Amino acid sequence: MEEKTLKKIIQDTAKDTAERMREFHQEDIKVLRESMDVRFETFEQRMNERFDGVETRLGNVETRLDGVESALQTLLIEFKHHREDQELLKKEVEELRSRIQVLEQKLAIA
Repeated sequence: MEEKTLKKIIQDTAKDTAERMREFHQEDIKVLRESMDVRFETFEQRMNERFDGVETRLGNVETRLDGVESALQTLLIEFKHHREDQELLKKEVEELRSRIQVLEQKLAIA
């Protein structure tokens, strides 16, 4: 075989090999991309599920906090009413003490 023919065969073989390697690696890259897409979608789905769970728990906490706030408001209102009742009772006790003193003075005079 002539040197020219050998060079041509080597060039053709190198070109063919390079094309086959590109095709082979393109298929690998395609498979890798598809695999990464699936993994990313799975990861994204798991994260969404976790965030949904967190949102649900936070919603429950917010509901509980609303309940606590409402209960505290009710207690505050009741406390104010009890304070008012206490003030009224103090006034009544003072009136009774005054009456008792007047009665004791009348008894002491009599």
